[in-house]
Amino acid sequence: MLRFFLSFQRAIRAPDYDINVNISRIVLGVFMMYKLLSRDFGFYGTLPSEFFTYYPVDIYRAENYRLWFGLPIFTEIFTMHWVHWILPRPTVQGLRVIQGMVIISLFLFTVVGAGPKRIFCALSFLGLVYLWGHMILGAHEVDSVFLYFGMILAFIFLPHNDVPVWRFGELWNTPANRSAGISRSLILFVFATYYFASGYNKLTDVLLIEIFDSDLNGAIRAFFIKDINGYVQVPDILNWFASMDVKALDFFGPIAVYLSHLFAPIVLFERAWVWKFAVFYLCFHFIVFGVGISFLGYVFVWLVVLPWRSLFPRRVEVSAI
Repeated sequence: MLRFFLSFQRAIRAPDYDINVNISRIVLGVFMMYKLLSRDFGFYGTLPSEFFTYYPVDIYRAENYRLWFGLPIFTEIFTMHWVHWILPRPTVQGLRVIQGMVIISLFLFTVVGAGPKRIFCALSFLGLVYLWGHMILGAHEVDSVFLYFGMILAFIFLPHNDVPVWRFGELWNTPANRSAGISRSLILFVFATYYFASGYNKLTDVLLIEIFDSDLNGAIRAFFIKDINGYVQVPDILNWFASMDVKALDFFGPIAVYLSHLFAPIVLFERAWVWKFAVFYLCFHFIVFGVGISFLGYVFVWLVVLPWRSLFPRRVEVSAI
């Protein structure tokens, strides 16, 4: 056990490049700005305050459940909605103003950096949590942004050299250092923890026989019929792939995905494995497009953890903005 912790400590402190962490910041900021610009949180200003008093278990009934910190008070604290113990809920216009302020904060975080005392990063995180808190309190599915939220939170504490985009040119040739290595390891830690927990949940929620009793080929073919009728759109290559009826896909596909989740922490010990996981998951996400499951957020997230410096080892000139 001691040897394991010593190996973990060495891996966490392994040197890396500051430019990798700074590019991760760009990807996070751009994606979350896209998420904000593609929706109108002002809608929640039209709902009565009572809408946000329901706990998810009051909406999704279950015969058997346990309450682990299942109290609305904790939900409101962690979604920043505790402020409404004091202040009234904002109107449609008020929520749109808040949304606009968070977009500005994200823009500054993306272009300028985390800011003095990490203020741009902190404000972005708190604003995002508050806005998505409306969806959480409404018992909507928000799983796709949790990974991004965790990484943005980590940026508040990262010790790397955080610079604005117009200084990327000079940063590109900066040698690898321990501070950048710790920063990249913390980002990968959030990443690995999320995937490991997802794999653990899958193995505990799904019966073993169900894992090996999948009909992914049949599901893709059935979904392609909807595509022909104009209900959905599925890439033709997936229907061709399913028509080959590769039984190994049905038998080994699900278990391979679940086990890959459990082995995701490998990237903490060997960062070169990021590429291997990225290729595997890109193939996986592309295949499940065939059954109408779009993991665009999880495809995009791989751009956060890729080792960008190794892609362009020579100096790259970055023009000033």
